[in-house]
Amino acid sequence: MFAPSVPKPMGPPRVEVIRDSGSERGSVGPPPEVETDSDVDSETHRNRRREEARRRREEERRRCDQAFQERLEEKARAKAAERDRDINNLISRAKALTMDVEDFLVAVDGIVVTGESRQKGGELLATASQTMLELHMVQGVNLDPLVSSLRQAKVGLSKHLARSDAAAAAAAPPPPPGNGTQHGRGGSDALESIALAQIKFETGRLKEDTLCSMSAAVPIQADRLRDIAKVTVPDVRKTVDRLREAMKSYAGCRSCDVVVLRAAQEKCEMALQWITQVEKRMQSEQIYLDQKQPARKVDFLVFSPGTAVSIYEFFQKFEAWARGRLSKDTMANMLYTEYLDKSITCRNKELEEIKLSYSAMKALLFRTYGRPDTVAELYLNNIRQVKPPTSKTDVAGECRQAKEVYGHVVTLTTLEESEGVPVTTVMEHIYRNQFIKSLVAVLPKITRSKFMNKLEDEDLHVIAGKPYIKDIIALLRNEYRRLEVETEIDAAERVEKSVKATSAHQISVAAQSSSKSESSEEGPSGMGVHMMNSEVPG
Repeated sequence: MFAPSVPKPMGPPRVEVIRDSGSERGSVGPPPEVETDSDVDSETHRNRRREEARRRREEERRRCDQAFQERLEEKARAKAAERDRDINNLISRAKALTMDVEDFLVAVDGIVVTGESRQKGGELLATASQTMLELHMVQGVNLDPLVSSLRQAKVGLSKHLARSDAAAAAAAPPPPPGNGTQHGRGGSDALESIALAQIKFETGRLKEDTLCSMSAAVPIQADRLRDIAKVTVPDVRKTVDRLREAMKSYAGCRSCDVVVLRAAQEKCEMALQWITQVEKRMQSEQIYLDQKQPARKVDFLVFSPGTAVSIYEFFQKFEAWARGRLSKDTMANMLYTEYLDKSITCRNKELEEIKLSYSAMKALLFRTYGRPDTVAELYLNNIRQVKPPTSKTDVAGECRQAKEVYGHVVTLTTLEESEGVPVTTVMEHIYRNQFIKSLVAVLPKITRSKFMNKLEDEDLHVIAGKPYIKDIIALLRNEYRRLEVETEIDAAERVEKSVKATSAHQISVAAQSSSKSESSEEGPSGMGVHMMNSEVPG
């Protein structure tokens, strides 16, 4: 039979030998870490948050792609509709032109055309050639019948003009001796052509961009309106005068065209009506009072390096103060003599040489004091120097801090080289990640916390671009508006408490005064009774 198996005795625990710098020592390995339920739950929660964030990003990306696709489709539909409108307009013009050419041929049938009629025929021929070229460029639409009819009318017009030119050349008398300046057919034709050219030139000057809209619904700055009144209106008056003189000269010619004179007269009337509108707009804006009013007050300080105002902000305020009042020459003189610190102008030979040119001085000061990193660091220092609230319950201090920081950030993001032209170098610098990190670091704590929460899974060390600066501005604006409301509520509550305390104090004072008066009235009568009782014997 088999002998019973005897269990082997267990030996000592396993020892790992670690050799370190020639020595051997044994160490028992640490026990394995055991995951608890809380660790598993936290990991599951983190995974769920990551999954939700990823799902939101995918959904946002899908919405953006869908919106982008819809915009593309809308643009394509708009482009197709515009193309259809252009084609319809071209077809309408071609049909009208064909009818005009045919009517012209019927009117001059068997007649040699000269003078104004010959010029009108040449214009019709050139317009027909241009329209046929445009019709040939249209694709996807069958325009052959229209092209054929226009081509036939054009050929007929071309032949008739050629026959008329040949007949006129054969019937023309030999030119008289002299230089053509004496009276006769040649002098009359030259006067007519010159007068007609003058009419076309002057009517071309009275364009819509010159005669801009003066309606009350159109916003026009006072400086722009003043420039129109002082520069554009006198030029339009002179143009109308020259146009009337040319009309008189052209009307004296034998072959003048009444249509041309009527169109020129309409231009003159339109220009005079526009001048009347300008004068009425100036009257409504009361521009005429500017000469009687005192000069604008200076709302800026002398520019000096190292202050809280950048060179771009200084020039914005300086030009806004001088716009419409001072010429460039006067602005250059006042800038150099009055509004630049002595530390800039003293012994500055380069600036002294160009002190008569405002543009040159401005460009030099921009190059010297307008470096993007210098300007950005200046406004960061302004934000750092904003006084924080005195305590956690100082709502007014928090509101003041948020409002001042908001003002500095908005000023930095709206700097301009000239009116309506932003400083591109500064804008590119402040949209970089390095500046955004520096700006976030100096924001108030509440605004900084909200901005970091809005980033969600985005990394602060990676973000860059204009949208993040816009988010910071929006957060600051909402924060100080909220704090303003809280400040008003706190002030109203304090007033209400003080009123209640005052009324309670007045009630207590009135009660005390009434009790004192009652005690004073009862005091003498009681004393008399006591004395009477004391006189009566036992």
